[in-house]
Amino acid sequence: MNRMSLVMVSAALAGLLLNLFTGSSLWLYLIALSATWVIVGVGTNVILGMSGVVVLHGAACMSVAAYATGILQSHSAPWPLAVAGGTLISAVVMTVVMLPVMRLAGFFAAMSSFIIVLLVEAVMTEWESLTNGPYGLSVLGASELGGLSAEQVNYLVATLLAVASVMAYAALKRSALGVRIRAARDASVAAQASGADVARDRFYAYALGNTVVALGGSLMAPLLGVIDPAQFGMAAMLSVLFVTWLGGLDVPAGPVLGAVIVSIVPQFLTGLQTYTGVVNGVLFLAILILCPAGLLGIGRKTTVLK
Repeated sequence: MNRMSLVMVSAALAGLLLNLFTGSSLWLYLIALSATWVIVGVGTNVILGMSGVVVLHGAACMSVAAYATGILQSHSAPWPLAVAGGTLISAVVMTVVMLPVMRLAGFFAAMSSFIIVLLVEAVMTEWESLTNGPYGLSVLGASELGGLSAEQVNYLVATLLAVASVMAYAALKRSALGVRIRAARDASVAAQASGADVARDRFYAYALGNTVVALGGSLMAPLLGVIDPAQFGMAAMLSVLFVTWLGGLDVPAGPVLGAVIVSIVPQFLTGLQTYTGVVNGVLFLAILILCPAGLLGIGRKTTVLK
């Protein structure tokens, strides 16, 4: 990490800490929600940006994690255990479900993962005895801890994990595994010829990405309070892509920019909340046409759309 990056990270942490004690309930909620989107974006970036496979299943991964967290809490599991359990359940389920998709690429991978989103939404809607169907499932947040309120605990955990996820992505990008994953993305034939196990490395990317996305979904559920299948459908799928792509593919801090626009900006533009899915879709299309590598990747080529 260079000096400028260190200064920026330090300033961001100081601002987040200051907001913990001086921010209003609204700002605690909005920044915590934005932090969960950062985590989702980082996880998606591992698969989409680092490994270069266009998949759309992030919303389904969030859905399974959110419902698993809520169901565990309804069975008296404490909040930390419910979040950890929901993350683990979703990561395992979605990685197993995505195993056939890992063999695909391009259009076929995108369509297969899109169908998974539709299937998960249908299961969550129809399995009323477990999920309460379209009526929604209530999810509790953290309890008070020491001198911190429940809102402050939710905020602190979400923001710290968001910062940790961005730093972990940067570390992964520089690691031997990250180099192998990106080599398979840019030149899979050459990577195989050099002895790399492309299938194994791609599996690691999916497993890591799904785990981080699931963590974001588990943390988001208590913030929303009540979850229903429609919250993790088409609009959420577009939001996941938007958060990941806007800042820049394979850019560690990229999801931060996308998360702020998805979660915070609409709150201050009257009437925009109703059309969030449409706005995100239009902006996402503009990004694909004007700067395919994202705003923080302007001038850099992307191999994802090749």
